[in-house]
Amino acid sequence: MDDYVRRQRAIPVNELSKDDTECICCSTVYGQLQAEGSIEHAVKLECLHIIGSICLTKWLQCSKSCPHVSHSLIYIPSLCLNEYADRDFI
Repeated sequence: MDDYVRRQRAIPVNELSKDDTECICCSTVYGQLQAEGSIEHAVKLECLHIIGSICLTKWLQCSKSCPHVSHSLIYIPSLCLNEYADRDFI
């Protein structure tokens, strides 16, 4: 799952719209150092939703779809990246 997250395009904070400044799962503001020393980076999925890199890693441990919609991110059972994974979404 970590490979999948690393292959997604991280969005620089200054490129985010004002509606996308925090993670849809945990409401952490992107790009700020957290108490535990990690930084939640904004990642744009092939379904075009934006989610934090840390939350996406945790989410993919129990689900293979976007946390916002049921768009499949990873095929089951082979866990291969889907057909959109090589595209650069902006």
